[in-house]
Amino acid sequence: MTPRCIAAALAAWLAACPPAAAQDWLAECKIRFDNEFALTWVYAQARGTFAQHTGLSSGTAQPCTPADSACWTYRERCGSRGYVNVEEAPIGKYNHFHLLFEDASLTCFADPGDGLGAGFGRGDFSDCTAADWKREPRMGAGHDEGHFMRVWVEDRVTHEPRTFDIASIRVRGPAPAQIWFQKGDGSWWFWSSLSPRRWDLRSYTTDIRGLYLRAAEGAGTSVTFDDVVVRN
Repeated sequence: MTPRCIAAALAAWLAACPPAAAQDWLAECKIRFDNEFALTWVYAQARGTFAQHTGLSSGTAQPCTPADSACWTYRERCGSRGYVNVEEAPIGKYNHFHLLFEDASLTCFADPGDGLGAGFGRGDFSDCTAADWKREPRMGAGHDEGHFMRVWVEDRVTHEPRTFDIASIRVRGPAPAQIWFQKGDGSWWFWSSLSPRRWDLRSYTTDIRGLYLRAAEGAGTSVTFDDVVVRN
């Protein structure tokens, strides 16, 4: 995989590479990993932060198996055209990424007795109340420095990938992010290190097939991110 343009930081890349052409879009969605529908259909609502690749068994979310006709990890509706999917790349490296909780008071574990195990709650280990995991704000995170996450859009009708735009993304830190994207023409582009902050990418990440991110080389920890603004 050879990118058409390589740069050490966003400013250098902007100076060296031409902007992409925009495409028409009908919906703009901010993926903050706090969508109740999406979290409901992650296996066990990622109650211990593990967002596992998920399928359906008798109408219930279960870990994905080869017998499942369709699987997803985090899948959020975006307008009438489709779903925004966030998953590890390639699927099967760890079979999960992490959906970390925003609320630092979630420090103990509680088991609600639903057969899916314990998850984070509030209180202490002798008196812990389970959080309502599908309604807790989150942020996405890799398993380690080199763990890639993929963002892509699935067509609502055909379930095939759609081209889309990303207007911006927030790198939470402390690790800077390495971000790759594939254009509709098949070419690959990347930034090797984007520091923790909100990045406006709208002039460049248009008409793309997918966006991939991990921690920058040498970060020593996984990437964390949210507020991915998708235009579909």
